[in-house]
Amino acid sequence: MALKGESFDGDIFCKDAIDNGSIAVITDNPETLGRFILVKDTYDALLKIASHHHKQINPKTIAITGSNGKTSVKEMMGKILDSDKTVITKSNENNQFGIPYTILRCKSSTENLVLECGARHDGDFKKIAEHFEFDQLVITNINNSHVGIFGSVKNIIRTKLELIKAVKDSGNIIEAAFKNLSKNRELSSKTNEIKLYDVNDLDLKTTWVYHCERDHDLNEKYLISLNSKKENKQIQFEASIEHNCINAVISSLTLSQFGYDFDQSMKDLSGFNNPL
Repeated sequence: MALKGESFDGDIFCKDAIDNGSIAVITDNPETLGRFILVKDTYDALLKIASHHHKQINPKTIAITGSNGKTSVKEMMGKILDSDKTVITKSNENNQFGIPYTILRCKSSTENLVLECGARHDGDFKKIAEHFEFDQLVITNINNSHVGIFGSVKNIIRTKLELIKAVKDSGNIIEAAFKNLSKNRELSSKTNEIKLYDVNDLDLKTTWVYHCERDHDLNEKYLISLNSKKENKQIQFEASIEHNCINAVISSLTLSQFGYDFDQSMKDLSGFNNPL
């Protein structure tokens, strides 16, 4: 498929692909030499192919976005889920091309799909949201770490929230960034709240108040408290960096919506090391 980007043009390699045994290439260039399928836009064609494949396999799908923590949360979920039945985003293949590539790696045996969704430009997720459906959307946080690319934090927020349109009517959103998605789109000044929403009307179902402090008597051990109206939890957790504590909590809360035991997930993630 002759995809095009800011620094590459797949049409350059069409002839080589045919010479090396490809049956045909998909291109939007009618002057391509050799056997080809002509489409209006190769990226749209990629999305349509991946969308069809996604619907055929129909795995439970979790999309993760945010300014920081996406990769850690993705890898943590991958550790908990059955590796033989789960596909997760590879390394940094999290852009508008990597998302459909990851979906196309799903096999008939795939039951779980964890997508890391990173944006490089304002509006990157608009077409993603038009072509795919997710069971869960996770927003780890939003800050100004990429404001130079997007121009403003407002543009970052708008781009990230495009993914809400992709969540199924039966799906949920877990986020640790906003005051209240159902009332406004303002970022929260509180960094210790994790919220669960029903996607239909963005009804706030649960708020967890998170607190973490180092246990100075034990190396790399943290004491986590997680409180909601229904329950209070105290967890001892091992982590090389403190931020992995909240990443583990977000991962475990998300998977608990699929029936995974929260406490067991936290135990499984204790001592997690970020992949190189």
